[in-house]
Amino acid sequence: MASERRRAKTAKKLQFPTNGFKPEQVELSLSDVTCTICMSIEIEPVTLPCGHDFCLPCFTDSIFIGNKQCPLCRLRIGAWARTATKQNSLINKTRWDRIRSTFPTEVNLRLSGDEGDIKNEFAPPLPKVALPGEIRREYEEQMRQLAKEIAEETRAGEELARKIAEEEQHAFKQQRRMEEADEALAWTVANAMDQEWSVDCPRSPPGDDATTATPQQPELFQEDESRDSISAELSYFLPICVAPQTPAMTAMLAPAARAPDCMQYQPNFTDTACSGESRQAIMSETNGLTSLQLENRPDSEELMDDTARQRQLEEDFRLAMRIQRRLQREQRRVDRDDYELRSKTLSHEVMVARKRRRCT
Repeated sequence: MASERRRAKTAKKLQFPTNGFKPEQVELSLSDVTCTICMSIEIEPVTLPCGHDFCLPCFTDSIFIGNKQCPLCRLRIGAWARTATKQNSLINKTRWDRIRSTFPTEVNLRLSGDEGDIKNEFAPPLPKVALPGEIRREYEEQMRQLAKEIAEETRAGEELARKIAEEEQHAFKQQRRMEEADEALAWTVANAMDQEWSVDCPRSPPGDDATTATPQQPELFQEDESRDSISAELSYFLPICVAPQTPAMTAMLAPAARAPDCMQYQPNFTDTACSGESRQAIMSETNGLTSLQLENRPDSEELMDDTARQRQLEEDFRLAMRIQRRLQREQRRVDRDDYELRSKTLSHEVMVARKRRRCT
């Protein structure tokens, strides 16, 4: 089966292409039967598989020098030439008969050795000469076209530069507005912190003359004559008013093991050994402890207000930091856009300058 396919393929290759030449054609021109190698009429023409025709002597000389390709299209014809030579089918006999019947005089002259130059039979091509002023007009047209392109590119560059300037101005104004808003917010936060500082750190009471009294600095920033600096710091920090997550230790103790509370302390006057003066001393001492406990007990509402103010200050600080980070990101984006626009403008200017130099 494979051998049959190979034989069919070889037979198809050995078929001579007609190149549009049909046996029933009557009209043949001399240019159709002219060898492209020797420029003479074809003698015993050889038609290659690519369709090109050559004289047998010209084809033999080409094969003899080792050229296994078509002189015109460089198609490899080594295998075809060997097969056609063995089968004695190298010459296209149909075409050879048509040439002898159509051009007998030229064939006889070629066979007798008188190779007539048939180049004179062909009309030489007329040289193409430009009309007067045609080259100048073409040059001027090209120059006008180039000038028009340069003008359009210059206009586009100016428009791009104007847009870049407007965008930069808009970005600058927007950045300025954001800076002003950030500055106003910072001033607001600073004023709020100053007010909270003045509330948390009360000043000393004025003397006899209230108008001449000078405000005192907070204890944290005052120069302490003594070496004990921890007391000022402890007086600055506020107590923490937060409900405990676990019950007090006294709640887990037995009622008998709990320490007596000064608010619930009741002296025992049933002892007969106690005199009246002793009873009065004990009562005065008990009242003093109770008043001291009441004075030292923190106000829950004031502590809650201080905690709320502290939380508000922390939220304001976080908001200011968030705004600052956003401003920094915006500034980086503006710088990046500015760099990209400047690089594009520079490349466009370089291109326009090159075209101008080429035009001049």
